Amino acid sequence: MLSDMIRACGELFADRVAATICTVLRRQFTGLSGLQARLTILINFQQVECPTGSGEYMNLVGVAEEIQHRIIHIFGRDIDGRRATNGGNPKLDHDPHFRDYVWFYEFFHADNGKGLGASHQTGW
Repeated sequence: MLSDMIRACGELFADRVAATICTVLRRQFTGLSGLQARLTILINFQQVECPTGSGEYMNLVGVAEEIQHRIIHIFGRDIDGRRATNGGNPKLDHDPHFRDYVWFYEFFHADNGKGLGASHQTGW
């Protein structure tokens, strides 16, 4: 998408300054694309312990997936219909007027996922 924009930039502007700027942007974008490809290869080789203290090591892509998994699951319901973000509040978990509305909080408790800080109800 960005490469299309840069290509269109060169076509739109006829003067030399704009054409030069577009050429520089095109070269930088090409360089960044190559860098991104190289970083992807490096990310797959870098191993870190995750979670800390577990003795299990994974690459940075695996760490990102683990974080994503944890974030998604604090909003989902467990077998008993409770959401971790609700912190055990039965009205938010089971009341038919509230249970389908997910609250999004400013931050979350690291151990149990309970929502903390400012909150906003979504789904209205």
